[in-house]
Amino acid sequence: MLRLDYDLAELPSAQHRAGLAGLVLMVQWLDRLPGKKPGTCRLSRLDETGTSLEVDQAGLWRLFDEVYAATEEEQPVSKPRKDPRRKLVPPLRTAEQTITDARGKSHTRAVYYYPIVVPRGAFLLAWDPGRNGMSGPWVKLWRDALWSIFRGVPRTRAPYEMRRPPSRYFRTA
Repeated sequence: MLRLDYDLAELPSAQHRAGLAGLVLMVQWLDRLPGKKPGTCRLSRLDETGTSLEVDQAGLWRLFDEVYAATEEEQPVSKPRKDPRRKLVPPLRTAEQTITDARGKSHTRAVYYYPIVVPRGAFLLAWDPGRNGMSGPWVKLWRDALWSIFRGVPRTRAPYEMRRPPSRYFRTA
């Protein structure tokens, strides 16, 4: 078991304090989840000056599995995708979409749907007043920020891809 003590006055920046706030939110959310909780991951102290976290290996794995949890969704795109060898990747489905331009003219275009991995963000759903199932405006904002800023390069998304459920769309190794 490892005990980590954090004192807010000793953290070097606002980003570090924000990260600690996120850690506290995640650990509190883990405590509220139903079911068996393998390992230890709990706050033994939380006050205005800081916090103390007690964690063991199984608890740390549970924390990381929830932080990096992902789902697979369909994403509409305007052009068919190609693989690195420039071959067409077949979409899950194709649909027609009607678009009205600035002049008021309607045009029909094809839309191609492909599977993508997205961060789940289930911990954020509890605080999203506009949530609908597993999504909501705040969750979408968080996902978009995470995917476009912090994890903008697809190779940095591996922790999420490793934790996604088995694909409904294609076979995974």
